Amino acid sequence: MKILYLTNKNAENINELPDFIRASGDDVTIYTEKLEINFTEYTKFDFIVSDRYEYIIKKDILSKYNQKNIINLHPSLLPWNKGYHSNFWSIYENTPKGVSIHLIDDGIDTGDIVAQSELTYFDEDTLRTTYKKLRASMVNLFFLNWELIKNRTINYIKQDRNAGTHHYKKEFAILFEKLPDGWDTKISYIKNLKNEKTL
Repeated sequence: MKILYLTNKNAENINELPDFIRASGDDVTIYTEKLEINFTEYTKFDFIVSDRYEYIIKKDILSKYNQKNIINLHPSLLPWNKGYHSNFWSIYENTPKGVSIHLIDDGIDTGDIVAQSELTYFDEDTLRTTYKKLRASMVNLFFLNWELIKNRTINYIKQDRNAGTHHYKKEFAILFEKLPDGWDTKISYIKNLKNEKTL
């Protein structure tokens, strides 16, 4: 099977998932640019895995694939915190925390859920340490479920598009300026920031 792995060129351990997929006998192409229809038609991929990819996959590309052959790895417990900087919002708004693998549809993180794992944080954790926990959990979730996912022998859970929450990059930018230690700000501070705003 030919797998297209979409990711961010600045992502850490960029080969971690591709190497795992190759070990199962599949061919993997790593791609970090904006995806265009002519690229996918020319290369003829069987499956697309989106992981930390910074672009939205266009409808004309989605229409060329079986929907169950395009997945995204998202660092939130969907339907909570769709969109950007999910980890921050799960702390700030005290919503469920975790990771999800879901099918990609024409919405933002609204496709059927393929697999999920819930996490717990501690007040001494920071944005940085919680992200590392999320990433480790996400990678493990993928490792455990990849064979079922690519063979489409897994149960899919339909999302209610009106449930949960959705946030945008610009919302995060405003609040991030208030964090005294940036990514190393403790989550106890972030929780208090939310409480102060509601007083």
